[in-house]
Formats: sequence, structure tokens, C-alpha cells
Amino acid sequence: MNLFLVFAIALALAMDAFAVSVGISSSLETITKRQTLRLATHFGFFQFMMPLAGWYAAQNILVRYIEPFDHWVAFSLLVIIGGKMIYESFKRGKKIKNIKADPTKGISLL
Repeated sequence: MNLFLVFAIALALAMDAFAVSVGISSSLETITKRQTLRLATHFGFFQFMMPLAGWYAAQNILVRYIEPFDHWVAFSLLVIIGGKMIYESFKRGKKIKNIKADPTKGISLL
């Protein structure tokens, strides 16, 4: 992996974390320093660990077992996600859920 690709991935991860943090902070009336620290810690940890976990899985597990049919796995995932998006676009009476939970902790952080 060359240096340009590393910087491109880092930039993409940073933009993703920024977009999520803007969305979370806009959903809160007031944000405390504790919530800010909790978000930054979780984002930093997971954005550090997930590429490492993906690299390890690709090098040791996926090459052996999934490589012969990986294109079908990718195709199936895209069809399922695309089909769900198309189905949801035709549903009428969309309700927006108002969640009162703190989005900086617990399952809502996922």
C-alpha cells in the first residue's frame, strides 16, 4: 500500500467521523465535555481497530474460505441493500422516530 492510499483512507475515515459527530451533536440540545470526550474516544478507538481487524481477517481468514465466491457475496449484499432502499422509497406514511436516548453512550452509539 503506497503512502497516497494511506492518506486517502485516513482522510475518508476522518470525514466519516466528522459527519457522524455533526449529526450526533445536532441532535442534542446541549453537549457536555464528557459527551465530547466519549465520542472522540469511541471514534478514535474504532477507527483505529477496524482497519486492523479487516486487514487481519482478509489476510488470514477470508483468503482461505471466501475467495472462491467473494464476488457472489459482494453481489448479494449490494442486491439486498439496494432492494431494501427501493422498497423503503415506495412505502407511504413514513414516520420519523424521535429518540430521547443519549446518542453518545450505549447501543445508540452503534
